[in-house]
Amino acid sequence: MRNQRKRKKPKVSHGDGGKENPVGELAKGAKVDPNVKPKMVCIGHSRNVNKRHLGQLKCLSALMLSAKQDLEITDDKFKVLINSKCSNGLYMKWRTKDDRYILWASSVSKKLRIKFDFHGGLEPAAKLLTTKNPVLVFSQSFDQNEAWREVKELLQELFGPSEEATGLEHDYVFAFTRTGMMFHLKIFKPLSHFAPNIDNLKLQEVSSTFILKPLKIVPLTRTEKEEIHAFIDNQMMPESNNSLNLEQCNVIYDRECPDIVPHTIHFPDLHILMLPSPAFNCQWFGFNTSSGDFFERYHIYKTVQVKGTGPDPKPPPPPPVRPVPTPPQASQKKQKAAAAANLPTPSAAAAAANPPMTAVVAIPVGFYEELTLPMKFYCRSLIGCIKEKIDMKLCFEDFTEDHIHFKGKTMMIIGVGVLPLSESQATNNLLTVYNIITVRLSNMVLPFDVKAALNLLLLGVGAGLLDLIYNNVAWMEAVERNHLVVDMYEEYSEFLVASEQVAVTLKFDGMSSYEIKFQKNWLVHCSRTYNMDAFKVHSLQVLQNYVSKKAQDLQDDPKDPRMDLLSASNAHQKEDLFKGRIYFGNLRHLYTHLSDTARKKKGMAAMTSEEKDTVVSSEFAKTIYDIQHEVPAAFVGSDDKKSSYKRFKRYFSEVDFSSEDEK
Repeated sequence: MRNQRKRKKPKVSHGDGGKENPVGELAKGAKVDPNVKPKMVCIGHSRNVNKRHLGQLKCLSALMLSAKQDLEITDDKFKVLINSKCSNGLYMKWRTKDDRYILWASSVSKKLRIKFDFHGGLEPAAKLLTTKNPVLVFSQSFDQNEAWREVKELLQELFGPSEEATGLEHDYVFAFTRTGMMFHLKIFKPLSHFAPNIDNLKLQEVSSTFILKPLKIVPLTRTEKEEIHAFIDNQMMPESNNSLNLEQCNVIYDRECPDIVPHTIHFPDLHILMLPSPAFNCQWFGFNTSSGDFFERYHIYKTVQVKGTGPDPKPPPPPPVRPVPTPPQASQKKQKAAAAANLPTPSAAAAAANPPMTAVVAIPVGFYEELTLPMKFYCRSLIGCIKEKIDMKLCFEDFTEDHIHFKGKTMMIIGVGVLPLSESQATNNLLTVYNIITVRLSNMVLPFDVKAALNLLLLGVGAGLLDLIYNNVAWMEAVERNHLVVDMYEEYSEFLVASEQVAVTLKFDGMSSYEIKFQKNWLVHCSRTYNMDAFKVHSLQVLQNYVSKKAQDLQDDPKDPRMDLLSASNAHQKEDLFKGRIYFGNLRHLYTHLSDTARKKKGMAAMTSEEKDTVVSSEFAKTIYDIQHEVPAAFVGSDDKKSSYKRFKRYFSEVDFSSEDEK
């Protein structure tokens, strides 16, 4: 039998007297190709990766001890992943259609590349580390099948110690903990030496968690069709072991963690290292977009010209002048006598009784600042986060805008504890929301509906108030605002009696001067007076006199159906009822007929829902807000469904932002 030579343990010089320190076998079972060049990693990213995520990529790459090429900025991932000078590649891409960050990693020796969903640490502190000889540990069940073994071996290639690290004391522990179909990378700092007794090792976490979810393994080629392994989401695997006593683990950990996970470490023999489970933040996975990232991408508001201001393409013709009868000529003696008495002559009196028509005055060009759809989505989502907790009888601890993150079209407040519901803390949460939104809107002139909606946040958590704030018309898309006004008018006209209609419209903003509002926009005025005789509407005063006379005529005809059901005690409100119906009805007609009016009367192109809403909102934003508030309030006590502000949730659906919203 051939004598076997025993392997000598390397000696390492330490500040404590030069004790021996065994070096762990960090890549047990790893396949090594002797023909591969020395380790060199090519790192790159797509052009649309923002500054914060670029920082996370740099944090991740800082943990790799291999030599690195200069950072490559390219939209061609293969230029990074298949590089003749490198043994490995790492490439980050932002997929804008679903707001996901994709990380590709490649291995020349294994002739494959692996696609990951990437979730960076919320506070990436890894870039502050200077690591020279880390130890890699993996949760016990990490490589339970061939696909996950490939993932493990690629991680060992990327993050394992370099040859130059041989003999150095281990300075960090990189822990890869699998939780279901994803894994977490956490970094620990040893507070004691690995040798001589690893069982007494003490560690302290020093960096936030990076989370990666393998999606598929493909050959190292430029084709996307061939697939070696796919990772199926429903193959869940429990990792935590509640039967283990946390007291057995000498890990210093600053969060309360009821579960611990066994990790394997070869040092040089197999050891089990107990580490806390990172499962508490799995719900955060994919929330990669911060509030700052969101506003780097999208506009908050836009300034648009209001149609119906500026030069009128087809100004209305002047009304026909009714002929004035020629007065009989007075004798010279009578004219002289009238002049001496300072009295008007018959011709002068006739002219005074029939003044000439006033000229049409051009309306100044109007500009209107309105929230973009992404900003409306942001406001409502943030309010919704608070409402969701309050509905669960909870509220957040104090938070800031830095805690707000997105995954696609879903917002979450991350990294903040929750408390049992209390009125004071819930009010404080709403005040925080108010401050965050108003700071973002500080550079714009707030529309009246937005200002009114934000002011509701200062009123606390009264009954039904949160539903009105959350489902407010200020956050609706233009087409849904159209629908709301039309629907509310139908309920107002069909289900409320005359006295209730008067009570509703008297609370509308501008009720006493609504004709002036219609007069400020020639397109709105054209729609308001569409079928009216020209001589009735040629001036504001004439129109107001006509409406008052019409209302008076109806008061004298109690059988007129438009004056129905007013009680004797409310008979004096017939004019208020008539004018209220005109005001509300014409607002409804604007949303319904404004585009046809513009096309038929002014020769303009058909208007979009956004254009119609801009025209109406520029003058009637506060009134639209009042409509949403006052019509349901009229049903309190008689119809629980119609009086609830929860029903306005149906006016909100999945939103699609346009390229015009992006910077």
